Amino acid sequence: MNEILNIQALHAGYINDEGTVTPILHDINLTVQPGEIIGVVGGSGSGKSTLLHSITMLKGTPIQILEGTIQYNGLNLREINETERRTLMGSGIARVFQQAYMSLYPLRTIQAQCKELLDAHHVPVDKGVEDFCQMLAHMGFQEPRRILAAHPHELSGGMAQRVAIALALVLKPKLLLADEPTAALDATVQKKVLQELLELCQAYGTALLLVTHNINMAAMFTHRMYVMHDGRIVESGTTSDVMEHPQHEYTQALLGAVPILNGLLPKSNLKFSIETKEQAQIHQAHGHHHHDAQGRHTHDGMGFHSHDDRNLHTHDVGDLHTHDGRDTEVHHE
Repeated sequence: MNEILNIQALHAGYINDEGTVTPILHDINLTVQPGEIIGVVGGSGSGKSTLLHSITMLKGTPIQILEGTIQYNGLNLREINETERRTLMGSGIARVFQQAYMSLYPLRTIQAQCKELLDAHHVPVDKGVEDFCQMLAHMGFQEPRRILAAHPHELSGGMAQRVAIALALVLKPKLLLADEPTAALDATVQKKVLQELLELCQAYGTALLLVTHNINMAAMFTHRMYVMHDGRIVESGTTSDVMEHPQHEYTQALLGAVPILNGLLPKSNLKFSIETKEQAQIHQAHGHHHHDAQGRHTHDGMGFHSHDDRNLHTHDVGDLHTHDGRDTEVHHE
């Protein structure tokens, strides 16, 4: 199976005021298969967000790639021009930020922002808005068209993050980069929003690169995991292998901080199929190979085929019906 994202020997950093580059990332090797859910785990300053900046190269970000390759679906992202990058971002690769308000323009309604995004990528607006409404409904909004008429400041944090996720997925990208997508939310809301994000990714066949400092969260929702420390990947493998048999002392330290209930570490809560039957047969025949932090070549032959039949439950919140249980209303002047 061809990787949707393939990063090899990546070295990158930020351009400082003197015009020189401060190295941040060192020899990063990472792959994402179509439909796969990958966790990138590490503390503050480990280089997680810099990794995402290196992939997207957003205008205004002083990121500089020093060495290595970043390929999306076989396309070398270091060789494309700015016009090609703008076309790719959104339709091929999308991103969810830690703070939803970073990606929502405060002076325009959600509907206006959705239409602008659709129009920029030459997607029929009426059909696109309808798809967007369906996403909002899936995420617990019983009256999604009222959300369309709202401005970002009229939404609670959980509501705004759901809207940002739906906007990121409305073009049905093949890869979604999620940078701490629930860290700014209340603990009671985090798991629900992440579950809804994963369900939408499953529905559209979108691979997810989930960046988080929370190894507990990654343990519950990812197929494979990369552990970052000081700009390097210090360990990688299937999520179960990393959680049950950590090799690097930093991974062991992260796990040492995880609350243990009844003597058990968190287990994967994934219930998502990421392969067709034909893909699974190929996968099982050839196996899925990866290298851990010490460069050992391992084999797991994974396939993921279970399904999530969970029913979403909504809660009445003032004038709106949302899924996060916050006492927040949308007000219109």
